Amino acid sequence: MLSITKDLEVANGIKASKHPEFVFLTKENVEESYSKIMEEMLNIVLSDGKYSLLVTPSGLKLIDSEGNTLDIDGSVIGTVGKNYFIIFKNNWYTLMNSDGQIVIQDLGNMDYCSEVKSFHNVEEQCDFVITPDAVIKKGLNSLDIVASFPTGLYFSYNKENDIYEAYDSIGTYLGQGSDLDSLRNKYRVEVKKDRQLVKNKALYEKVIISEFQRFIELCDYEPKNLLDMLLKAANLDRDFYIDLRTSRVYSDKFTRLLKISDGKRDIWVPDTEEEMKVIEDFCLKRRKTDNE
Repeated sequence: MLSITKDLEVANGIKASKHPEFVFLTKENVEESYSKIMEEMLNIVLSDGKYSLLVTPSGLKLIDSEGNTLDIDGSVIGTVGKNYFIIFKNNWYTLMNSDGQIVIQDLGNMDYCSEVKSFHNVEEQCDFVITPDAVIKKGLNSLDIVASFPTGLYFSYNKENDIYEAYDSIGTYLGQGSDLDSLRNKYRVEVKKDRQLVKNKALYEKVIISEFQRFIELCDYEPKNLLDMLLKAANLDRDFYIDLRTSRVYSDKFTRLLKISDGKRDIWVPDTEEEMKVIEDFCLKRRKTDNE
C-alpha cells in the first residue's frame, strides 16, 4: 500500500525515519522529543566524589554533578568500587579517583582485572593493588592475584610455597590454604549487591542540558529543566538533533522531506506544496487506473 509521510534529513544524510537512535527537535515535537530522550535514558554509575560515569555504547564518560563532561587524556575503561577510575591511553594506564585527582599514572601492565585490579610497574620496581577501599603498594612481582570478591578481599598464589593467601581490602594478611576454593569459602561473606548502575533522571537531564549549552545561543541560558531547554532550543533559528546512544547534541539545518513508500521501496522528495500537488495528482491517477 502506498504511504506518504513527513521526514527530516540533515546534511550528512541522516534521516529521522531511518535512524530512530536520533531525536530531531522541532517546534512541533518538543514534548514528544522530551519523552523519547527520557525513555532512552543512559545508565549512570554513581560515585561518592565529584564525578560519576555515564555509560554509553561507545564507552564511559566522566560527568560532574551538573552534567558536564570531564575532558580527560585517554579513555575510561573500568572502575574499582565506586571511587576509582581506570584510564587507558597508548598502552599505559592511569588511576584517577572520583574527585578527578590522578592517583597513579604510567602503569604499563595490568596483571589482574576483576573487582580488584593489580598492575606491575617496572620503572618503580613495584606492584599496585587497587581495591574499592585502598591503593596498596607491594614489591615487584610479589603478588600473583588469582581471585577476588566485590568487597575488595583478594587471594594471591605463593608459587614458592605452593599456597594461596587471603588479604582484606586494605591489604591486611588474613590467612592461607592449600586449596583456593576452600580458602575462598572460608572468607566468603554475603554481600548485598551495591547497585551502582542507575537511571538517574535528574542528573541525566543535566547531561543533555549541558550539551545544549555548548552552543553560543544557549550557553548563558539557565533552564528550569530539560523540557524548558528543549522549548528554548526549538524556537531558535537553527536546528538540533540528539544522539540517544551518546547523549551528544548536534546542530545542522534540517531539510523537510516527504517519504513515499510502497512497503518495498522508499523515495524522498522535498516537502513543498508544489511537490505535494504532484504526488496527489499521481495518486489520483494511479487509483483511477487501478479501479479500471
